Amino acid sequence: HAKYRLIKSPFVAQLGRILKEGGELCIVTDDAQYSNQIMKLLNASPLFRSTPYLTQLDGYGTSYFEDLWRGKNKEIRYHIFFKETSS
Repeated sequence: HAKYRLIKSPFVAQLGRILKEGGELCIVTDDAQYSNQIMKLLNASPLFRSTPYLTQLDGYGTSYFEDLWRGKNKEIRYHIFFKETSS
């Protein structure tokens, strides 16, 4: 499925263009390799800053797939990124 993944350099550039300064982006995945790729791409951009990923995010909600993978003891990773504000 890697070729169909949304989080790639062109998409990150578009996020940087359209997300408001100080805006928040939350990305959730159950795939550790994809999680690492997301962190690498977004942290390489000067437009975004991040927090360490979380494995629980209170108030976020859930989905069929999250419940399915948690039921199989798979880790879910929540990534929070913020668009930097101009100084």
